[in-house]
Amino acid sequence: MRKYLFLLCLGFGITANAQIDMPQNSPGIGLGVTLNSSAFRFTYSGFPVSHYGLGWYNEPGLDPLGYLSGYGGLRFFTAGNPRMYISTVGNVGVGTSDTKGYKLAVAGNMIAESVTVKLQGAWPDYVFAKDYKLPSLKETEQHIKEKGHLQGIPSAEEVKSNGIDLGEMNAKLLKKIEELTLYLIDQNKLIQTQQKLLEQQQKSIETIQLKLK
Repeated sequence: MRKYLFLLCLGFGITANAQIDMPQNSPGIGLGVTLNSSAFRFTYSGFPVSHYGLGWYNEPGLDPLGYLSGYGGLRFFTAGNPRMYISTVGNVGVGTSDTKGYKLAVAGNMIAESVTVKLQGAWPDYVFAKDYKLPSLKETEQHIKEKGHLQGIPSAEEVKSNGIDLGEMNAKLLKKIEELTLYLIDQNKLIQTQQKLLEQQQKSIETIQLKLK
């Protein structure tokens, strides 16, 4: 099949500085590649868009919107090297084209002022429920001796192979913190009880000493 470039233009002008002007009432303009077949075009918001092209279109109630379309995905280059990739299903890879099935994969470091993770599962406040069975310290010690890590926390080998889910890991760490808080509360109660017992014993000793004088 013969490929050719086409310019779909419905009411636009070119300014003196070579910019393309599109009147507000214009449906849109586009530049792309077609194969003389409607299979290589689709309609979005009533505007025909090429599967291989870029352009602008008007959507009711919004300013003119730009689009960049690639049926098989998009790859962005700088200095002759691929920098970002968008797959056909919308997965985005930065520094890599292999997203491992994730919606966003970054090969390198990231920085952000804020990250919000919303979990579908339960937040571990259930640890404070009356019917929660808190593992004994003996059970915890035994698990550490046998497995080499805390119960419910992935091992170093698992993290190295699979990485960690930030939301899930934060929930697991919070669970351990809440369990540790319960251990400390129990230990504090035990210490207070022992302190009272020592005070009673001290009074008994003092009473006996007074009688022996």
